[in-house]
Amino acid sequence: MSLVLLLTLSLLLVTPVCGLLLWLWLRARSHAAEMSATLEASEARTRQMMTVAELAMVVLDDGCHVVDWNPALEKLHDCSREEALGQQFFLRYAPPDEGAALTARAMAMRSSDEVFEFTYNVPVDNGSPRIIHWRARHFTDPADNRRYLSLVGNDVTILESALMELGGSEARLRLMFESVPVALALIDPEGRLRMINSECARFFGFDAPEQMVALNVQELIHPDDRAASAMALAAVRARAEPLYQMETCYLRRDGVSRWGNARGVLIELSPGQNFFLTQISDVHERKQTERALMESERRLATLIANLSGAVYRYELPAGRSSLHHDGTPEFLSNGVEAMTGQAQPLFMHRESTHSLGKLIQEEDRPRVLQALERAMAGDGRFEVTYRLQHGSSGLRWVAEHGLAWQRPDGSWTVDGHLVDITAERQARDAEQVYRTLVADTHTGYLCLSASGRILEVNQPYCAMFGLSGPESAHGRLLEELFPSHVNLARGFLEIVLREGGVHDAELSYTRQDGQMVYALTNAIAVQEGGQRVVKCLLVDMTRTRRAERARKESEQRYRSLFNTSINGICFLSLDGHIEEANPALCNLLGFAEADTSLLGMNLKEVTAAAWQEVDARAREQILIRGWCDSYRKEFSRADGSTVPVSIQAWMVRDENEAPQRIMCMVTDITSLRHMEEERDALQRGLHQAKQLGVVQTRGE
Repeated sequence: MSLVLLLTLSLLLVTPVCGLLLWLWLRARSHAAEMSATLEASEARTRQMMTVAELAMVVLDDGCHVVDWNPALEKLHDCSREEALGQQFFLRYAPPDEGAALTARAMAMRSSDEVFEFTYNVPVDNGSPRIIHWRARHFTDPADNRRYLSLVGNDVTILESALMELGGSEARLRLMFESVPVALALIDPEGRLRMINSECARFFGFDAPEQMVALNVQELIHPDDRAASAMALAAVRARAEPLYQMETCYLRRDGVSRWGNARGVLIELSPGQNFFLTQISDVHERKQTERALMESERRLATLIANLSGAVYRYELPAGRSSLHHDGTPEFLSNGVEAMTGQAQPLFMHRESTHSLGKLIQEEDRPRVLQALERAMAGDGRFEVTYRLQHGSSGLRWVAEHGLAWQRPDGSWTVDGHLVDITAERQARDAEQVYRTLVADTHTGYLCLSASGRILEVNQPYCAMFGLSGPESAHGRLLEELFPSHVNLARGFLEIVLREGGVHDAELSYTRQDGQMVYALTNAIAVQEGGQRVVKCLLVDMTRTRRAERARKESEQRYRSLFNTSINGICFLSLDGHIEEANPALCNLLGFAEADTSLLGMNLKEVTAAAWQEVDARAREQILIRGWCDSYRKEFSRADGSTVPVSIQAWMVRDENEAPQRIMCMVTDITSLRHMEEERDALQRGLHQAKQLGVVQTRGE
């Protein structure tokens, strides 16, 4: 009984414990099965991820040997998983100069779970290397309690290239922003300066762009222009205007005002952040020039109004070959009235038949047209002299200086100045001009060092200054050759070195033999052979100066003879018009000396009709052989009477031997005519007396 009870009690106590243990065992087994299934699923997912992932994935053991390898690495290194297993990863697949260091780094961090990163290039056949960025981390496999290294590589070739290109682009942008020769500034919506280049800082008088950062742009604008500038900026900010453009007066750091032309555009650097990119061009000089130009135009208008002669402008269409004076001028000053005897408005109307071209002598028109055509084919400048009809008072000699320049559309603008040179032309025809051309002489050459030592001369220079030859001048100082002109030599050299050159300077020198030499000098300073030298060309003007003095003396003698001669002297154009007459001829024809109405009259107008044929024969002789035989004729005086004269005439030619005018020497033969008439009367009386005496003798 007691044993049964004991067994019963023992069974009652053991059964719950066994049940509990059995339940715990069944649960542990179920959990282990779940864990195994989860692990298998995780490994399957891991394997699937490594298979399909674009990232390069590799697992290394504690010796950095490949344990696992995904297809991305197979494609990158062109090596299958089976071939890579067991390979030392870094020494086999990393660049040779980085493999050992990466292996040492990986093994040194085996005990750490920290992530470490590195990047290296992987060579690729027929292409640029690929840049792979790796993230590595050690982990412990609970299955075998070993440490492994997991690496995940990302191909960042495109990203790195983009970053390099972006960096280069930003560098180029910064370089462009800093190096452009105009002032640039980036202004935030509040009007503060955020970015300024060196040119902008220089424009405002600051030493560096950093000194201007955060300044308000309104503080830099002159108070008179702040309101207008603010309104213009507001219009652009409100999108009412696409571009900000305004000439503004700014205030520099030193308080001095300076004009600038600001051009700004609204740009969006980030969503909702609009900035003004402004370019400021320095127009201060132009503004001052405009003011000076306005003042100059005012002075020019005053000058033109008081200028002798006439100033004009013509606009010619492209391809026009006729004379510019045949058209209507765009501008013609009032001086044309004194030159032509006609009112200036007559030439300005488009419908008017008046033109300066119609007043030019017909035989002179080709010369004027040729001068214009040469100017259009050359540098545009032309000079020409011709005769212009002056109302009813005769001809005037005119000197025209002009400039023809072509516009982009092919049309032409001709500007010029007309000057009445009648008096000068008459003086020129009355004098014998002595000319010495530079082309007819030998030009002297001189080369000096910066200290004034002679490096080279030519023979004409030596002949000009009385030197025996180039050898006697080489190596000597210039002032040694001209001891009496030391200051002149030094000053001349200093001016050439400072200014870079001297043009058409006429200098006088005293040679060692005491003779005075006048030289037209052109000099230039150049860099040659590592040193600065001065090269000079000298034209001997001594004979020219002497000739000028002789010409003046000759002119004085001729003018005295012309004005005091008892015989009449006149100059005729080739067609017979009187261009100049001396007082004796005026008195002979019954005109007062101050009366200019004789000038411009044709010789036929003061010649009796019976003598026209005689004049014509004399003119033919002059045109053929240059002079005519002395002949007699009768002039018609202003009061209607006639006066007998004797005439001798010669052709006057220019320096090119071209016929210019006819000079006539007129002698009053009234007394001679009376004497001849008295002689003829006496001869007739004698003849009659002889005849009467003969008759009487016969009668006796």
